Amino acid sequence: MKKRLSLFMILVLLCVAPAASAQVFSPDALPLYSGIDVSAWQRAIDYQKVADSGVSMVYIRSSLGADSVDEYFERNARGFSEAGVLVGYYHYLTARTPEAARHQARFFVNLIKDKPMDLRPVMDFERVSGLSRLEIQAISRAFLEEVESRLNIRPALYASASGARTRYDASFAIYPLWVANYGVQHPEPNGHWAAWSGFQYEDIGRVDGIEGHVDLDHFTATMMIETPQPEPTATLRPTASPEPTATPRPTASPEPTASPEPTASPEPSAVPCARPQAYIVQKGDSLYRIARRFHTTVEELKRLNPLEDPNRIYTGQVIYLPG
Repeated sequence: MKKRLSLFMILVLLCVAPAASAQVFSPDALPLYSGIDVSAWQRAIDYQKVADSGVSMVYIRSSLGADSVDEYFERNARGFSEAGVLVGYYHYLTARTPEAARHQARFFVNLIKDKPMDLRPVMDFERVSGLSRLEIQAISRAFLEEVESRLNIRPALYASASGARTRYDASFAIYPLWVANYGVQHPEPNGHWAAWSGFQYEDIGRVDGIEGHVDLDHFTATMMIETPQPEPTATLRPTASPEPTATPRPTASPEPTASPEPTASPEPSAVPCARPQAYIVQKGDSLYRIARRFHTTVEELKRLNPLEDPNRIYTGQVIYLPG
């Protein structure tokens, strides 16, 4: 028995240890919104087709460096806003000093302050060759603080998964993180942010209304300047109390029967290692359709997913399936 029990414990440890050690860098809120980010690289866009394809959020490059405006910035801002897509802007930072970063922040703010803006402004700082970690942080902090002081909106920070881990420290976690990590279901954890607000998971995606490739993203409501409030649900009418029924007469207690002989406890079996898998909600999906497609039940999907309203799921939302 001791040998069998030891074998069972080994199997349990082998199954549980990877699950405990594997960190999942999760979103900071649900539901997830389907998004893209665009610049002059995408050129002419059919904004209504993009909106009809299920894209609900877009980040538009407004500016680069100290004085360059993206040539499609104005057109993209107007077109996506008129199509009903939530709009935000990002600046491609090229500063080499904190003072230059503050100058670029003022340039960025002046471009976007009078435009339709639903999403937090974003700093995209990728050109860091030759800068130390402390210099990168000083430049980034100068830009982010200047934007926040002038717009009274906390900006977000865009970085690759490795950049978030190696260039920044935990003091930057006050800014929502939009992280880029391709070919994975979840971005890599970085030790500084507890969760992500944006996840750029593809850089060669395809979307109706855009010729060529485009970046694909998932965003949460924390990227919005004003977080949406849940819609109120209908109040249920009280039902009539049931009529009391007559109290049944007590029946004679049955004669006690002999206690059954105890049976040997079955040997414990190994714990299965199945883990939930992620599925991205497509246009026209419902929990019922997803349950049928993956041979499970609506109740099981409700158990695995913290859904505020199981009758309303969103295109681009992540639904976890039984492993």
